[in-house]
Amino acid sequence: MSILKFNEDIANCKLKFDSGQKVEGEYGVQYKWSCNADDVFFATEQFNALIMAHDVNVGDVLSIRKVKKEKIDGTFFMVFEVNGKTLDDFNAMPKPTTQEPIYETPTSLNPPIEPTSDRVAELEKRVSALEDKVGTPSVTKEDIPF
Repeated sequence: MSILKFNEDIANCKLKFDSGQKVEGEYGVQYKWSCNADDVFFATEQFNALIMAHDVNVGDVLSIRKVKKEKIDGTFFMVFEVNGKTLDDFNAMPKPTTQEPIYETPTSLNPPIEPTSDRVAELEKRVSALEDKVGTPSVTKEDIPF
């Protein structure tokens, strides 16, 4: 068994499991991934998040390498890249939005809303009938508090 260390050259790793095994390492929490014939590598929490962002499965082959990035002050640092993407690439992607239902699940007391012109006309007619029954409130200067 060999422990893989990644550098700027691409290393292809065929995964043996869907996820890494959480272990307490020399530098805190790490994830131990088994790959290839008899290799393992250790991933930090951020590196593991990048791997999991690829929705990995047993047998998937990941192309892993380190890439050099430049800070604002001109110094450099290394980040992991998996299948050509860094964690920043994933974070920059637009998030899928889910449309919240505009009404509750239909029941006999809560029928589905059908956005048709007939339905709008019916609602306007009912509002007018209620206004006629209750009366249209009038506002005078005395009603305004300022």
